[in-house]
Amino acid sequence: EHIREGIEAGAYYYLTKPIQGAILQSIVKSAIRDFNLKISLLKKIKEGENVFRLLRDGEFYFKTIVEGKGLAINLANTAGIPEAGIGLNELFINAVEHGNLGITYDEKTLLVNNNIWENEVSCLQALPENRHKSVKVCFHTEPDSITVTIEDQGKGFNFDKYLRLDEKRVFDTHGRGIITAVHYLSSLTYTPPGNKIIIKFNPKNNRTRL
Repeated sequence: EHIREGIEAGAYYYLTKPIQGAILQSIVKSAIRDFNLKISLLKKIKEGENVFRLLRDGEFYFKTIVEGKGLAINLANTAGIPEAGIGLNELFINAVEHGNLGITYDEKTLLVNNNIWENEVSCLQALPENRHKSVKVCFHTEPDSITVTIEDQGKGFNFDKYLRLDEKRVFDTHGRGIITAVHYLSSLTYTPPGNKIIIKFNPKNNRTRL
């Protein structure tokens, strides 16, 4: 019950006793990494150029996680909502690693636990069958709302399973990307088979949250 309430309040990492030293180290390391990433993104967004705020509609394509991070920062600047960059970046990462590269949840667990996730992503992207793959992002503004559509070239996935953080996964070192996005974005809707997501948010109703 306490874990469920914590998840609903935004606490996505938990430790319970007894716990193995290796697991403790991995979970703490993951929590620190995620927090530092959020702080870094917010800082870059606030320091970024505001020329993108002139943008009303746009279509973008990116291939790497680094490119996706840059796009998330620019789109957050366009929207004038720093925290939107955190949510978008999480979804962009998912589109690359799980969508285009086909890395499963269990595979990422092993990669993260062995500290080889970034290397494996780079290796997979270098393969001939993956070099051409990109993530399509459409950005559209209305007077009172913004819509962002993200579409990868993957086969899709059971998105319903990840819209809430299951208590069974709360001790994993990853798997919080979609939950984080839900926390920072007003509306998030996947379309079957799961390789396309539509995000809507109202700038006036958003406030920076950590």
